[in-house]
Amino acid sequence: MKEYFSSLLHKRDKFAHKGDFGRGLLIAGCREMCGAAILAARASLRSGIGLLHVHAPASIYDCLQAAVPEAMVQRDASHEDSFADTHLSLENYDAIA
Repeated sequence: MKEYFSSLLHKRDKFAHKGDFGRGLLIAGCREMCGAAILAARASLRSGIGLLHVHAPASIYDCLQAAVPEAMVQRDASHEDSFADTHLSLENYDAIA
């Protein structure tokens, strides 16, 4: 069993760039549930993704940016407390949650 899981995990090159390990987009959060977005962002980063973008309502931007500074947080352009951004481009990501 150990050999099987070892074969799934690839050793990372010492001089690899974080962009080599995938780009992810997490669409999460609302004014009342900033913690759920934080937990999801941290889990995404722990999974080994290279670059994480978090698209969130503007009302929780500061909370997310302070709690998960290694993620790139984007404010929803249309609304303060919800998602309505129809201009969000999805082509540049390897995974979307």
